[in-house]
Amino acid sequence: MKTPAERFQYILNNFDGTQEEFGRTIRKSRQLIGAYAAGKRTIPEATALVIELVHGYSKEWLLSGVGMEKAVVLNNPIKALNQKDSDRRLIQKINAKDGIVEVVEDLMQLSPNDLETIHRAIKSLIKPTNQ
Repeated sequence: MKTPAERFQYILNNFDGTQEEFGRTIRKSRQLIGAYAAGKRTIPEATALVIELVHGYSKEWLLSGVGMEKAVVLNNPIKALNQKDSDRRLIQKINAKDGIVEVVEDLMQLSPNDLETIHRAIKSLIKPTNQ
């Protein structure tokens, strides 16, 4: 498998369900799933991370073909579980708020300097809580 689209199709072929059902597991439309599989759309890093967290396929393997197909569990299984739970909670929060996935995908395309500028702007908008 030479391309991300071919690896994505492999994941779909190993999923016990339809493209629509797979899309629901990662909160993407059937049309977008089809576009990823056909190579018509680039798979965003955030989506690859969700696939890793939900289905266990390595983000690096999916996007670049490098490394192992399945994500490797860290040496300390308790730490690995805690990290995965933390990652899942974060992904659930991101998916629960309309528009945030698109914002994250846009942020991932910015340069480090632009990202820092945006981060400072966001921090300036957040009101401190009374302590």
